[in-house]
Amino acid sequence: MRYFYVLSVFILSISSAFSQEINYKLRMSKPQSHYFEVEMELSNFSEKEIILKMPVWAPGSYLVREFSRNVDLVKAVDQNGDALLVSKKSKNAWSINRGKAKKI
Repeated sequence: MRYFYVLSVFILSISSAFSQEINYKLRMSKPQSHYFEVEMELSNFSEKEIILKMPVWAPGSYLVREFSRNVDLVKAVDQNGDALLVSKKSKNAWSINRGKAKKI
C-alpha cells in the first residue's frame, strides 16, 4: 500500500511539472469573407523556441493536401500583448521565439 501511495505521488508531481496547456478559440467575425480566425493560447512551455506544425495529409488518405497554404497570417503575442518573433520554417511549420513569455 505504501508503494502505491509513493508511486501515485511521484506520477502526479511529474505530470504537474510537465503540464503544458494549449487552448483554442475559433471565430468567424465576417461570415461573408469565408475566413475563420483561430486563436491558440500556449502556456507552461519551457522551450525558448516553439515549433507549430500543420498536417499535410488527412487520416485515411494518402493524398498530400497542404492545408497550410490557406493560412494567411500568423502572429504571436505574449501575456502583455507584446509581439513575439514568428518565422516560417517550412511550408507547414512556424517557429515562435518565446523569450521569457509565460503565455503565448
